[in-house]
Amino acid sequence: MLLFGLLAAACGAQADPVAPIVVTPGGAPPMIAIAGSGQSAPAGTAVAIPPRFLLSERDGTPRPGIQVRFSVAAGGGWVVDSLVTTGLDGTAAVEWVLGAALAPQRLRAITSEYITEITAVATAPTPGTTLFGKNDYVEYVVGDAPVILSAPHGGSLTPAEIPDRTGGTQVRDTATEELARSIAAQYFVTTGRRPHLIISRLHRKKLDPNREVVEAAEGQPAAIRAWREYQHFLEVAHAAVSGSSAHGLLLDVHGHGHPIARLEWGYLFTSTQLSGTDIALNGLSTQTSMRMLSTVFPGSVAGLVRGPQSLGALLEARGYPSVPSPTAPAPGTEPYFSGGYLVERHGSRDGGTVNAVQLETNFPGIRDSESNRARFAVALVDAITVFLGLTP
Repeated sequence: MLLFGLLAAACGAQADPVAPIVVTPGGAPPMIAIAGSGQSAPAGTAVAIPPRFLLSERDGTPRPGIQVRFSVAAGGGWVVDSLVTTGLDGTAAVEWVLGAALAPQRLRAITSEYITEITAVATAPTPGTTLFGKNDYVEYVVGDAPVILSAPHGGSLTPAEIPDRTGGTQVRDTATEELARSIAAQYFVTTGRRPHLIISRLHRKKLDPNREVVEAAEGQPAAIRAWREYQHFLEVAHAAVSGSSAHGLLLDVHGHGHPIARLEWGYLFTSTQLSGTDIALNGLSTQTSMRMLSTVFPGSVAGLVRGPQSLGALLEARGYPSVPSPTAPAPGTEPYFSGGYLVERHGSRDGGTVNAVQLETNFPGIRDSESNRARFAVALVDAITVFLGLTP
């Protein structure tokens, strides 16, 4: 027999899991929620009381050793452990991180015999507040502007609980965390609005959020959780921008050590593709991480990527050589980063209104000192405001 119940414990009033069960006519419900239903928390964060479910016999006897599978039924959140076994008291608890939907969200508990659901409500995080993942490995400064800043490779934390990664790139992008913070601060000074800012505070040898989870975390539970938190905070920011603006911009901030000291803008086009004609580039609109914006931008894809009003052109006009741009439409045979996992996943290539670009910054003249970071932030914010004002 399948029991589908919505039984809620009052928020903050956690039931005693070992208290005797009063059996009513017909017997006790086989699985009930005894804690954690009806809560609210900012989108992207865990509810304060981990939901707890009691599995019992009809006579009220707890049932230990039963596997309970947890899944999010609505709202876009996630659970830290998807499979939990009931303890001696017959209960199983799970940590529930709410999704971006500002509406009732549902958590489902399933055994081989029964299904039970509880609800919670995600609230909009207040702009200017800072949310952290577990152990402060990931930081999210909530914004109210149509701009998202991401800094995945500038962290310096090396906790012992996460072994060093053995594969992939492990070099830290020096001072990119500081650069992203400087850009965020300058954006507020210039516009009076705050960009969303997501930072991985872990060293890249512990976690690489700009890779899919297998390479990023190499199976380490704490690293996997931090990876999920990073992606989830980006999703919350994405939802906020999408709900308030016709189009937004995700700027994924990195640092390169290539021979030519210039900015590299990664729109998911290869060097070979950028070496082609504007007509050929315009035919690749479904590939770019700025797909949505390319449909309305002056000059279509080519105009967006390397035209006179592109980000490359706007930064060159402010003293920062760039590729692609009108003067350097393609990198040629020089090393070039075309964009990675984050702009693929969170940009508009596969839909949505948030457009993404990977910004690779050179070290000398930009990241090498606080004053240079501040000077670059002024130029970049000025260029971004012009760029976003070019389309309705």
